[in-house]
Amino acid sequence: MSAVRAVTMGPAPATPPGSPRMSTHPSPAPVDVYDLTEELLLGGTVKGLTVTGNADQIHLQRQAPLLEEFVRRGGRVLVNGHIVRPFLPGLTPWRALDHRGPADLVITPVTPHPVFEGVDPADLLHRTGVPGTPPERS
Repeated sequence: MSAVRAVTMGPAPATPPGSPRMSTHPSPAPVDVYDLTEELLLGGTVKGLTVTGNADQIHLQRQAPLLEEFVRRGGRVLVNGHIVRPFLPGLTPWRALDHRGPADLVITPVTPHPVFEGVDPADLLHRTGVPGTPPERS
């Protein structure tokens, strides 16, 4: 069994038969958010948690001391969703980006990286919601 648990709300959804796997690693075993216990997290068998976006963050916030101890002992936590209620030190709640218009959101390269070699940053901003080829820029 995997040393990683997928923290869910209720039973984990079943994967449809024949669904492609995105990884060759074992799937995380599901655990209901309300079943996160000291025995489970500090017992030494669980090495990581993947918290789904719909997990009860109010409950996780109440479990903050236990989760912090889990991390301090070397456990890893991946949050797949927005943090609304921080349940670990250093987590910042999600908030809408403060901007006054599209010009505030322009992507500006800071340091070169091979992944973006030859990519025009303006091409990354075309998200009008209109399908088709982007219009020519002037």
